[in-house]
Amino acid sequence: DLGGVRIVHGHEGLRDGRPTVMGHIHPSIAVRDSSGAGVKESCFLYSDGEEVLILPALSIVASGVDVLRERQMAHMSPLLSDALLADLRPVVFSGTKPLRFPRIGAVRNSEGV
Repeated sequence: DLGGVRIVHGHEGLRDGRPTVMGHIHPSIAVRDSSGAGVKESCFLYSDGEEVLILPALSIVASGVDVLRERQMAHMSPLLSDALLADLRPVVFSGTKPLRFPRIGAVRNSEGV
């Protein structure tokens, strides 16, 4: 606990209403164009309403879990639920500029993912 913010690895525990920073799931986002070309980048996930921030893997060899396509993410951590996952927004950094994506649930619904 640091200044009222809970910092955890994320492999155990339950949500307790405090703002939470966690790791464990190594989120990434894969985006493709209509020709099938694409890129997969590590990303942060956050939810203003739930006050959750999930950090990407810090290793260059951990490519991460594609948060738009992986349907079993709620089973990766007891701190996550399907509703929370749908509310999370991926953020990728391009240099120092944040690239903010729509909520996971909105992207999944629009793509039929």
